[in-house]
Amino acid sequence: MLKPISAKNLFWVCYGLMCLLQLIAATQFPLFGDEAFYWLESQYLAWSYTELPGWTQWTIALSQWLLPQSELTVRLPSLLAAFSIPWLGMLISKQLRTPDLDLPHSPWLIGLLLLALPLLSLAGVLAIPDIWLSFFALLTTYTLVKADQTQQARWFLLLGLVLALGVNVHVRFWMLVGLAGVIYLWQCRHRKSIIRGLLGISVPMMLLGFLPILWFNFQHDFPLLTFQFQERHPWTFQPSHAAFVLIQMLVTTPLLFLLCVQLSFKHLAGQSFSTFIARLAVAHWLLYAVLGFVTDELRFNSHWVLSSYVLILLLVTSTPNLNRRWLAACAGSGFLAAMAWLLTLLYWHHPSTAMTKLNAQFTENSRGWQALAAYTEEIKSAENLQPVTTDHFMNLAALEFYGDDDWQLKSLDHPMNSKHGRAKQLQLMQLMRNSNEESQLLVVEHSGMKLPQQIPFYQQACQSLNGLEWLDSLSLEQGLKVYYFFRSGTGQCQLPPIYYIEQQAGAVTGWLVHEKGSDTAVTLPSTNSIATLKTGALGNSELFRTVDPNSYQLSEFSISADSEVKVDQLQFQVNGVQVETLLWTD
Repeated sequence: MLKPISAKNLFWVCYGLMCLLQLIAATQFPLFGDEAFYWLESQYLAWSYTELPGWTQWTIALSQWLLPQSELTVRLPSLLAAFSIPWLGMLISKQLRTPDLDLPHSPWLIGLLLLALPLLSLAGVLAIPDIWLSFFALLTTYTLVKADQTQQARWFLLLGLVLALGVNVHVRFWMLVGLAGVIYLWQCRHRKSIIRGLLGISVPMMLLGFLPILWFNFQHDFPLLTFQFQERHPWTFQPSHAAFVLIQMLVTTPLLFLLCVQLSFKHLAGQSFSTFIARLAVAHWLLYAVLGFVTDELRFNSHWVLSSYVLILLLVTSTPNLNRRWLAACAGSGFLAAMAWLLTLLYWHHPSTAMTKLNAQFTENSRGWQALAAYTEEIKSAENLQPVTTDHFMNLAALEFYGDDDWQLKSLDHPMNSKHGRAKQLQLMQLMRNSNEESQLLVVEHSGMKLPQQIPFYQQACQSLNGLEWLDSLSLEQGLKVYYFFRSGTGQCQLPPIYYIEQQAGAVTGWLVHEKGSDTAVTLPSTNSIATLKTGALGNSELFRTVDPNSYQLSEFSISADSEVKVDQLQFQVNGVQVETLLWTD
């Protein structure tokens, strides 16, 4: 590795580049769906919230109170936390260095390695709890090591204060603190002064941090615990979680992952504070590696073990006999990967970038909000409709942020609200639209529902809003997102076009359910092809059991597709309203 002064200079260059790129990304990315909802919750300050404790929302509220509303100001508190993490890491590494060992690695190397964690760099751009989890994990570690070394009451008090704030970030911090408490108390079981300081000062102070969470949840039948520990998880065996290690190697980068494994083995034995950190990081990682077989698999496989890597990398400067070239390769490959991630996301969000499957998978929930808000205003003004109702929390929050203040927005009951633990929170904020006979505009993300959910949702919405008339359609991002617009309060239920598409080699087949007598066409613009529709009765499918066969019919179609085109659009036209949906023909 380079000399300490060179490591310092290298850190400043990498830190400046990363901060600049994160700052640009924070201004360029539209709000992610969860970010938008945290912003919405911040407008309704509470002691806690149904899916999360309140820290993230409180910090957004403070930023919005001090600064004008924008994507950057929503993300600014999280961004500042991200900027501070390398400095916290270096501060801790100085406390861990043992004077009697010849350790040539500079603390600046810790800062470089933390900058090299791609997940950490990405999380710092978004107003989500993950960056705060790593921030409080490091801040807790620093105050604990100072309490361990000095055994002064002020450090035990400060540790308790940090823990009291940290428990308000996420229940995942509770799990990390629980593991830390068990491991540290066992390791220090013979040090009575440490035990007295922790149990007499730090723990009581930490428990005060739970008061706003307990107060809120006691009032509302404990929705936070119900969602986080029960509703969000399948609690059935998922063999696909066997790919956990491979996924972690990819998102951490292989060299950094192997470095973390190496550091773990070097420090698991002993009684030092470094041993405690290694045991905590490994236990935290193994907890999610095991639980992922029965829990919320996607989240366990991606970023929930980030704190494990942040903690274990602190041990580099207190570990002898680490090859300098090996450390340089780990830091270099990770940093380049982190920069590449952010640059790729910036490229994907650029308006001129062609849509790909990978692009859509990572950016779908942060696309099209401004266009949706603008088109909603057009429809609302043209049809003279007020107020506006959305289908689920994500569209509600995005339209609140990007739309006008006078829309009187509320949401319907939707499977997405319950799936993400937001249904109860919408009710508490009085943003759920119940039965209402007045005429209003309804905005529905049709493409956001699975086929079996669509007809039941529209029928339930029709009953709740005293009738629906389909007005228009909006296809965004080449048809990746399809929105339907309705007038409510009509007294009659009009079902919008319901379609199914199946792609085969050189052809696209499917069916379309529409009103009898409607002017209907199916086209594929890339080949200038118009499908021949085979129209008939709805049949006996369970999907159409509740659809009136006297009013609706089924049209089957088959149309040739150009196998050379990777991304295409299929267009439906029903009574002059055009619907475009995205095709992947590669």
